[in-house]
Amino acid sequence: MAYRFRLQKLLEWRQSQLDAARSDLERAVAVLEQSRLALVRLDMSRQEADRRVMGAASLDGAELHALERYRLKIRQKALEAKQHIAAGEQRVCEEKQHVVDAHRQVRLLEKLNERRYAEWRIAEQRDTERTASEAFLARWQPPS
Repeated sequence: MAYRFRLQKLLEWRQSQLDAARSDLERAVAVLEQSRLALVRLDMSRQEADRRVMGAASLDGAELHALERYRLKIRQKALEAKQHIAAGEQRVCEEKQHVVDAHRQVRLLEKLNERRYAEWRIAEQRDTERTASEAFLARWQPPS
């Protein structure tokens, strides 16, 4: 009789949950990296605007006012980006925990499978030994 793990379907389902959790984590990390990249771009844009102002020969009031509005808009966008980063970091932490939990569930079932397989092998070996002993005793003839 071949070994069959009765909880194999559950193990496969748990494995699919683990794969899904890993995919969710990858997506969360990608979103976090995009948010961080957006913040870096905003900072580079602000620095470029500051360099242009410093390099300009003269500035009138309208240009200074436009620069100040631009800086304010950049600060607002940077604040939003930082909030997105904080939310992204929180989501990555949550997704990591989901991966850990799913992995724990899979490992639990895998260990149970290993234990039951070992028990099955021992039972099969005992059955084989018993059959061999019975066959030997059936053919054995006491000395006359």
